[in-house]
Amino acid sequence: MKKDLKLRTTFILNIIFSVFVFIILIFIIFAFTSRQNDGIPKLFGKSYLTVLSNSMNTENEDYNFKGFKRGDMIRIKRYRWDEALTTTFEVGDIITFEWTNENGKLMYLTHRIIEVHEEEKYYITQGDVAAKNNMSTDPNDGHAERVNFVDVVGKYEKTIPWLGNVFLFLQGPIGFLIVVVIPLLGLFIYEIFNFRKAYIGYRNEKKGLTSEAKSTEELQKEIERLQRELQQKELNQKEKAN
Repeated sequence: MKKDLKLRTTFILNIIFSVFVFIILIFIIFAFTSRQNDGIPKLFGKSYLTVLSNSMNTENEDYNFKGFKRGDMIRIKRYRWDEALTTTFEVGDIITFEWTNENGKLMYLTHRIIEVHEEEKYYITQGDVAAKNNMSTDPNDGHAERVNFVDVVGKYEKTIPWLGNVFLFLQGPIGFLIVVVIPLLGLFIYEIFNFRKAYIGYRNEKKGLTSEAKSTEELQKEIERLQRELQQKELNQKEKAN
């Protein structure tokens, strides 16, 4: 019974460990690839971005699109600047592009194309929420964007609900502590416990073998002593007979 319980406990712990290793591995891959790809994580040939606003958080029946919200993760098909320059996207496509905000910070926006200016090589984009509220499509009014072809970095493909929240949490100090540091520390302590247990078992087994060897040696000596006594008795009897 105890052995079965031990096996089940070990099995469960191994599963938990595997899950944490997988999460940590994905986190490391995302962190590494984001440094290699201008801050955009890449996995299995696809690029992923965490949604940081609700500018696309509405349904668009014209394009059968349910929207995505802050905390979701989106998958995009990545384009190099030279590919983006020679690829003409269409009205209705959702693209990700480089954008500098009013504070001069470079960021990525993912909005829908509402105009294509082929000769001048730029698009006008707008979030679906702004479009639904009939906001101005003039980029100068702040509710739409003029995007040069070369600034496009990807095309939207899919929404993964809430996964962005997970990675935002992991990227924070508390999330990293809870999901990465504490499990690794627990694993380290668990492995130390297993090593100590295995060492004690090995030492006890070695003691048992040593004790057994000593017992065998003492038994052999006792047999030899009895044989000598028996030989001595036989010798004494022969001398008396003579």
